[in-house]
Amino acid sequence: MDNPRPASIDALVPGATTNGAYGLYNMGLSTTTGRAAHMMASYCSHGTFGLGFNRSFYFFDPNMGEYRIGTDDVVPFLRALNTAYQDAFLGVNDIDQFQVERG
Repeated sequence: MDNPRPASIDALVPGATTNGAYGLYNMGLSTTTGRAAHMMASYCSHGTFGLGFNRSFYFFDPNMGEYRIGTDDVVPFLRALNTAYQDAFLGVNDIDQFQVERG
């Protein structure tokens, strides 16, 4: 999904929280030496017995760590992640999401 500018975290949520979804995220950053890019990944579980109960969102960021959170907390989590990168760099230019199929 190509995210509009300025990047909308809410636009990423439907693709990130679909049962069994694997996602890659490309984040464009502004740094003191110019533009940079950063990749992250996620997976959303099918839930208990595949029925959708107690689903978890797994997020992998080589800079910030690995996380397992409930799907109800995805929006605040992604907003906090965006804020952390905004504060650590000169700005977040864009965040694009790519759905990945497991082969």
